[in-house]
Amino acid sequence: MIRRLLLLLPAIIFHFALLAQGHTTASSSAPRLIVGLVVENMHPDYIERYWNKFGEDGFKRLYSGGFVCANHHVNNLIQRPSIGMATLFTGTTPSHHGIVNDSWIDRLTNKETDCIFDKSCSTVGSDSRAGERSASRLMTATLGDRLKLVTKGKARVFSVAMNDYAAIFSAGHAADGAFWLDDRTGNMITSTSYMDKYPIWASEFNKFNLADKYLNSTWNTLHEQISYIESVESASLHETGFLGKYNNFPYDLSQLKRESGGSYALLKSTPFANTYLKDFALQLIPKEQLGYDFVPDLLTLVFSSMDKEGGNFGSLSVEMEDTYLRLDKEIAELLKYVEGGYGTENVLFFLTSTSSVSYHADYLKEKFRMTTGIFNPESSVSLLKSFLNLKYGEGDWVEKFSNQQLYLNHDLIAKKKINLHDMQA
Repeated sequence: MIRRLLLLLPAIIFHFALLAQGHTTASSSAPRLIVGLVVENMHPDYIERYWNKFGEDGFKRLYSGGFVCANHHVNNLIQRPSIGMATLFTGTTPSHHGIVNDSWIDRLTNKETDCIFDKSCSTVGSDSRAGERSASRLMTATLGDRLKLVTKGKARVFSVAMNDYAAIFSAGHAADGAFWLDDRTGNMITSTSYMDKYPIWASEFNKFNLADKYLNSTWNTLHEQISYIESVESASLHETGFLGKYNNFPYDLSQLKRESGGSYALLKSTPFANTYLKDFALQLIPKEQLGYDFVPDLLTLVFSSMDKEGGNFGSLSVEMEDTYLRLDKEIAELLKYVEGGYGTENVLFFLTSTSSVSYHADYLKEKFRMTTGIFNPESSVSLLKSFLNLKYGEGDWVEKFSNQQLYLNHDLIAKKKINLHDMQA
């Protein structure tokens, strides 16, 4: 029987499904290795849209051999990457898991607080400060944390991602390792929150300088561009492109890196970021001996190229289609490796996403005559400030607006003896 689980739904569904399996770790029916594939900002119709272009061993194999859960969603008010990942892997809402935004104002200190920054931690795998991160502000357990609990710490839990928040919130508190890309060095790094010494195998991996290899290449379409009939031409999509000006194939990535200041963050906006993650995972699995015993281990891979490309090119772009066609091949290689090493009956895969993506408002208006537009929050905040001045008198009533959040001036409100709840309403 193929033990494959395909989930396009909130994490709470498979959260409890795996908890149940965790209580039977001595049973031969439990998977020896669970591999979670998270694709950030995956539009619901991408699989069907590109179906005829996919090979037989990637997305098609997951869908054909698995169980599909449709029409499930989480009502997160704010669609920020950190919130989505924390919600996905805890199975609960921001009001419970505590990650209410990428950052917020701490009312006790009146300072901005990053959701993963932790000055008590340091970088492992680099001399940069990109590893000063932890899940300390996450207030509930993740899927991996629960697996650790029910196996009395015997399960091995790892996560791999391009971005720090994705690696950390998919790993949780008790994971054995969470790895992400250091934008300054192009190496995979981690934090002392997870380990004190960088693994030898990971150091050897970094010596291959794969980030340099990929960014010294040219990104062209996998197939003839004329065959990408599922996508729309760049001009129709109002694409900003790389650096706000490059939006046509081929892309000279080495030139783009130079123009962007030499940062390896550019890799995250290309399909080769997914290749990089797959390469790292294929080293991690045997070196960390995942699935070597009968206690279920968990490895999560977060593919985020689509998230970056959504902003640069849009959900209907040729760039997006090419990225998914390439990801299909990466997933196929990963499935072949894992199943070949452990046997199909001993592994469990799940595929899910943190959120979807939207179509460009101007495209919907021009092409389909839809009543759409682009909301300008800054203009609305200016109007709000004017309204508050008229109603309550001149004053700096709004201290800050950030990440869709308004911060009222509590000290001024108290000084003027105004009812806070009335103003909030």
